[in-house]
Amino acid sequence: MEILHSPIYSLDGVYSTNNDFILSFLIYFKAKQNSIFDLFTLFHSMQIKPYLEENIDDLVAIARKSYLEHYTYLWDDEGAKYVALNFNAARLSEEIAQPNSSFYLLYFQEKLVGFLKLNIDSGLKNYSALDALELERIYFVKDATGKGLGKIIIDFVIVLANKRDKKIVWLKAMNSSRSVDFYKKHHFIVVDEMDLNFEHMKDEFRKILTMSREI
Repeated sequence: MEILHSPIYSLDGVYSTNNDFILSFLIYFKAKQNSIFDLFTLFHSMQIKPYLEENIDDLVAIARKSYLEHYTYLWDDEGAKYVALNFNAARLSEEIAQPNSSFYLLYFQEKLVGFLKLNIDSGLKNYSALDALELERIYFVKDATGKGLGKIIIDFVIVLANKRDKKIVWLKAMNSSRSVDFYKKHHFIVVDEMDLNFEHMKDEFRKILTMSREI
């Protein structure tokens, strides 16, 4: 697993050991505001912490909780098999061990509310691995939605990608998910689609979109 920049990103900069990165992020985020926004309160309340080995139980718990709160509708078994296979300590530890992956735990008001997974060098059609960064997962628990946290994470990823001289950030999203509209709002466009072949997935929900944003 690659750990990027500082041990803790606290979005008011208080706990950061990489103030240049935080300053770039704050300048970028402020420049994108279209209305009055209590930046200090939000930045002070949210932390993005790179995963540490001792966090595995927290990661498993938040992965399961956040997935089941949003995606049970996709499955005829309410996602039981998918979650059991993909969100257990052994499977997540394998993903974390990949040198190209970066996991982060997301906190709001000192409470763990989600996690983020990035694949740092991950190519897409017409873009080499060195030019592209994949945003593989952003999961939040339901209680944390609607607070502007998703926008912060997108902006965080874009600044991070810029720091790595990336040309594009890309992701995959279920066609039926409300997240598609969220990503479109943040300048991602649909570049491909395919049907998934997972056991227990309902036929009407098998389509997944590939979306990208040039930077």
